[in-house]
Amino acid sequence: MQRFKKGGPTILGRNKKTVEDFKKLTGGKKVCMLTDNNNSTPQKKELCDYIADVVPDLVIAIAVVSISVAGRMVANLFFSIKKQPYPFKIFDDETKAKEWLKQYL
Repeated sequence: MQRFKKGGPTILGRNKKTVEDFKKLTGGKKVCMLTDNNNSTPQKKELCDYIADVVPDLVIAIAVVSISVAGRMVANLFFSIKKQPYPFKIFDDETKAKEWLKQYL
């Protein structure tokens, strides 16, 4: 599970490295992704555009977990602005999110 840390916008270069590491870890195969957005903050357009471009090649489906209003807003904003070709759903419970992702395995 990817967890967003507190502390403001993420640097684009660090995210590009993370994506490359992710590709190596998965062997280039698409996977189901579970993210924790509780500490997520709005990101710069440049980073959102990059993520919207690369994530479709990495994932089958994404489950976002957030009990914070801000985390849910960030996820909803991203997915409403950057239409993605994979299914996604936002949850307030990690167990439910994992159960939902199982249908895509």
